[in-house]
Amino acid sequence: MLLKNIALGLVERFSGLDRFPASDRGLDELVKAMIEAPDHHVAERFVAHWLKTRKFCPKPCDIHQEFEPLRKPRYQDFKALPPLAPGQEPAPAEYFCNQCEDSGWYIVTMAQKISETGQNYTAAKRCSHPPSATGKRKR
Repeated sequence: MLLKNIALGLVERFSGLDRFPASDRGLDELVKAMIEAPDHHVAERFVAHWLKTRKFCPKPCDIHQEFEPLRKPRYQDFKALPPLAPGQEPAPAEYFCNQCEDSGWYIVTMAQKISETGQNYTAAKRCSHPPSATGKRKR
C-alpha cells in the first residue's frame, strides 16, 4: 500500500486529462483507490501507461480493477494452515444445513435445456431450513 502523499502525487499527474475530478471528494476517491496499489513501482507503471494510452482520467473503479488481481492472496500467504499427510483428505466443513451450507440458497438443475449448448438450466432456490438456524455450525 502506498502512502497518501505518494498516491496524491501520482493522481495529480492525471490532472491534464479530460474528466479529471473538479471536486475534492472526487480527488479523494482517486487517491483512496491509488493507495491500494501493492507498491510505488506498480502504481508508477500504471499511471505512465494510462497517460500514454488514454485521453480521459481514470475512475476509481479503473484503478481498483487494475490492482485487485495483484492483491489476491498467494500460496505463501497460507503458511499457517496445518500440512496434510500425503494422500490425506481435508476434513469436510460441517454445517447446520448441508444442502445450502448455511448460505440460505442452493442450486437446482432444471429439466429444460439451453438450445445453444444443450446443457440444463440451473437456478438458485431458497433453502427451507429455519432462518434462525443459518450459520450455526456443528461442534
